[in-house]
Amino acid sequence: MLKIQSVPLKFPSAKILEEVAYGKIGETFDTSVKLSMNFDIEEPITKGMKAPPMGSCLACGNCLSGCPYNAKSSTDKNYILSAIQGGCNVKIECQVKYVVRNMYENFPCEGKIGRKTRRWRVYFDEIDYISSDFVILSAGVFGTTEILFHSQMRGLKLSEALGSGFSCNGNTVAYLAGSPAPLSAYGLHRKQVYKIPFEERPGPSISSSYTSSLGFTIQSAVLPTLIHTCCLKGSQRMGGLLDTGSFMGL
Repeated sequence: MLKIQSVPLKFPSAKILEEVAYGKIGETFDTSVKLSMNFDIEEPITKGMKAPPMGSCLACGNCLSGCPYNAKSSTDKNYILSAIQGGCNVKIECQVKYVVRNMYENFPCEGKIGRKTRRWRVYFDEIDYISSDFVILSAGVFGTTEILFHSQMRGLKLSEALGSGFSCNGNTVAYLAGSPAPLSAYGLHRKQVYKIPFEERPGPSISSSYTSSLGFTIQSAVLPTLIHTCCLKGSQRMGGLLDTGSFMGL
């Protein structure tokens, strides 16, 4: 479905992180990184599914703000596309607020005596909703928790542990500035891309990962061009704290 691929080479920030990982943070081992990115000409995503055309990754480093070269296999190109082609109705420009048990509507049950009730109501606001027998919440760590809290406030019985002890992608994120090493960990403008050899470009937002025996994982990171520019402007207002614009994610 995702056609994940291995990063083809070590980009500048990955090389620096490798030196740090093996020399500064104790015993570590390289964690394989595979991304839903297209680094070459790919076959269709899966048999029976009409896949949209995709470009090839140019290692520009702007993954987090949305791939400008259509090389990222985002959910609209895989899961959502597959669901639509399979007959799923997708509601857009709306947001789930809460889910409660359906105690109101009855629907005829074909071939059986009596009536059947859809078990759940999924509300988009205080008025609009859909009814369903099965509901799968997949709104991320914070989004799902928020929906469950709102549902709990409206009577849905949930665990008292709701909202505590959960973990998300990147519990701690830090960026280093002023490094003596050439990290090049920020995205490139379109005019810059073709002036720099592929192997010297920033690469994908995450291209290397190392896990320490101390119990944590460090990954390289690349800031998109827009965020990098905003950080530099902000640093100038604060007296130039980020004087080089080179970053690495930890």
